[in-house]
Amino acid sequence: MVTKPDKCMVLGGTWRLPVAVGLQSKTFIKDQKEDGTFNEASFEREYESRWTGDVADAFFSSEQFDKGRILN
Repeated sequence: MVTKPDKCMVLGGTWRLPVAVGLQSKTFIKDQKEDGTFNEASFEREYESRWTGDVADAFFSSEQFDKGRILN
């Protein structure tokens, strides 16, 4: 999106769509939540497409993203 804004974009989604169309098993998602290493914030980022703040040593900070956002 940064290098070719007229040709591409990024869309996010949750685990629900791949489960609904058969690309992912709901059992897999349940197993992720029941795993001993389960981290709610990490799960929300990876499977719920929720913004949960900056990650330590991330290449871009949330401030950099916010400066580049254009909301219509």
